[in-house]
Amino acid sequence: MALATVWIKFWEAVLTIGFGSFAILVLIVIPLGARDVFRLFKKLDAGSSQNEDSRD
Repeated sequence: MALATVWIKFWEAVLTIGFGSFAILVLIVIPLGARDVFRLFKKLDAGSSQNEDSRD
């Protein structure tokens, strides 16, 4: 087996592992980040309604 073939197989494995781990990370981070953003807006909405009630 030629040295070039070994390096090609090595970099194919690195690339496959890298893209695979990135895809898994995207599938985890996007839903959890969206959930956090929705929670933040709910807290902001609840806080703003409390501020409007205290002004009356």
